[in-house]
Amino acid sequence: MYKRQVQDVARSLDYPAERRKEVVAALRDINHNLAAANPGGSTATECNLERLENGAVAVVSGQQVGLFGGPAYAFYKALSAIRMAEELTEAGINAVPVFWMATEDHDLDEVRHVSWFHAGKLTRFELPVEGMPGRPVGRVKLGAAMEALVHSASELLTGAGSERVARILGESYRAEETYGSAFGKLFARVFAENGLILSLIHI
Repeated sequence: MYKRQVQDVARSLDYPAERRKEVVAALRDINHNLAAANPGGSTATECNLERLENGAVAVVSGQQVGLFGGPAYAFYKALSAIRMAEELTEAGINAVPVFWMATEDHDLDEVRHVSWFHAGKLTRFELPVEGMPGRPVGRVKLGAAMEALVHSASELLTGAGSERVARILGESYRAEETYGSAFGKLFARVFAENGLILSLIHI
């Protein structure tokens, strides 16, 4: 029943072609900038941008940006958008996943820390407040403490894929990055093969 309702709404959408081109142009700039640091970029994302430009519906989810991608459900939101877009496409409705990164939030205290469950307990990672408070978190630079934090987090990673995850964290979360750019580069790398289109207000 729920899937049928989603499909009916998706089929009824009618978005102006000129506005669609403008939106895709903005999204293409954002995703090219994020993929520039990712060797080879993402052909899957570029393919989805072309599909969106040519009439595909967008399945949109999102989350405020945060340290190391923020809470786990941010990743589940992205995966849900990807899967729903796949299901719609399989049902004959051309659809692509879009993830909106909320960079305009001002609550730095909420996003500058994250906890990981490891060895039966929670391990907290936290960045100090840098610069002037009250700015949108997407523009706040991570600062010099970031390198040590990435090193500490990487040491906790074990099991299959741990080396790749550590590398992605190190490539995304650098001192010179902002909360917005680091989050975007992390998601661009993690979901490159899924063609996830990233959206934000500013980076």
